[in-house]
Amino acid sequence: MQLEDIFQELLPLFIDADIHVSDYKEINYGIQFRVSDDDGQGVVRIYQNNKGKIKYDYSQLGGGQFAQKIISLIEPQRQEPERIEIDLPIIGADESGKGDFFGPLVCAAVYVDERTEMSLKAMNIRDSKNVSDNMILNLARQIRILCSEKISVYTLMPTEYNALYEDFTSRGEKLNALLAGAHAKTIRDVAQKTNCRNVLLDQFGNEALIHQALGDDSLSFHITQVHRAERNTAVAAASIIARSEFLQSLKKLEYKYGMNFPKGASSQVIQSGRNFVKQFGKAELGNVAKLHFKTTRDIIGLLES
Repeated sequence: MQLEDIFQELLPLFIDADIHVSDYKEINYGIQFRVSDDDGQGVVRIYQNNKGKIKYDYSQLGGGQFAQKIISLIEPQRQEPERIEIDLPIIGADESGKGDFFGPLVCAAVYVDERTEMSLKAMNIRDSKNVSDNMILNLARQIRILCSEKISVYTLMPTEYNALYEDFTSRGEKLNALLAGAHAKTIRDVAQKTNCRNVLLDQFGNEALIHQALGDDSLSFHITQVHRAERNTAVAAASIIARSEFLQSLKKLEYKYGMNFPKGASSQVIQSGRNFVKQFGKAELGNVAKLHFKTTRDIIGLLES
């Protein structure tokens, strides 16, 4: 895995924990990036030697509570996971765009049985974070041909996403409740088409959130949530479908506004946000971006300073 890919994989973890992350900078044999929140700030460095071995340097975080918070987020991701095998048939579910300031949130669910699993493995279907954008689009087309109508996608464009986020937070609920509701839509849809009630997805919150979002018949579902569920072929297929939809939706926004919208939540994103607001105004930002990100305050603050 390239260091840039590691950085992109870590981004959503920091965003979920309400930690601000700068864009990464290249250094000798590695990269570094700054992390900060109300408790502190510091720099994380990641090195890769000529044999591909990865080393993390936390020495610039200090030794306090903030450092422990950052380390506890990163370290579980360093363990090389084994592929998750689970009884088939199964509905794999995943999302894309949660850690991206610009663009939609996309949830996808894919039904996989013994036959389709063999074909997906032969296609080397894997976590979308380990696949280039061009290959994502190609693999997504192949998955759609193979799995046909046993796929469901729910895309929340920024305008709808922001309205839903405000609605959830006004009721004292958090982002994970919104995410559970979006996943429930795709899971229910595929379940109705296939009569499958066996579901696997990533661990993003309390399992009760998914059951609550599934509604009255939630007890008929067997829900399994694990960290890095994309190790499973069905969830990996869902991750590729979701990422493909995200990339295509982002491209449509870029075409509409005639601007480039970088992925993630880096300093490049902040600069693009400033350019967008200067050209189209603050009120329009909610049509292309997720406004609850700290990035919004960075953009507006820089413009007003």
